[in-house]
Amino acid sequence: RLLSEQERKEHNLEYDQAFKAFEGIEPLLCNAYTQPRWEAAVAEWRGRLEGAESVIATNFRRQVAELISQPHLLLREFQRFSNVLQRPAIAAELSSERENLLSQLIEQLDQLEHDFDQHVR
Repeated sequence: RLLSEQERKEHNLEYDQAFKAFEGIEPLLCNAYTQPRWEAAVAEWRGRLEGAESVIATNFRRQVAELISQPHLLLREFQRFSNVLQRPAIAAELSSERENLLSQLIEQLDQLEHDFDQHVR
């Protein structure tokens, strides 16, 4: 989890509150007349998420700190939370972790290539 129960409460992201903005909106029946209401609900929902993004990034960083020397596990965590990590503010805050993962993966590939070349000769 990237947010504790207390953090979800603080940012109004509890399960019964997170999508309250969408109450009464039929997403499959959106049209030109209901579009402004839909956009307002989406904006409210995004606003709630924006308040929690810094906390999410901090919690993710803390969660993967022990995996920093194991790129395959670190990659798995990035894949596991890929939808959340694509949010612009979170992605920007975790850019150093992504760069670190990329450099470790490149290093592993170089080592594999080197080992392969040694075995072929």
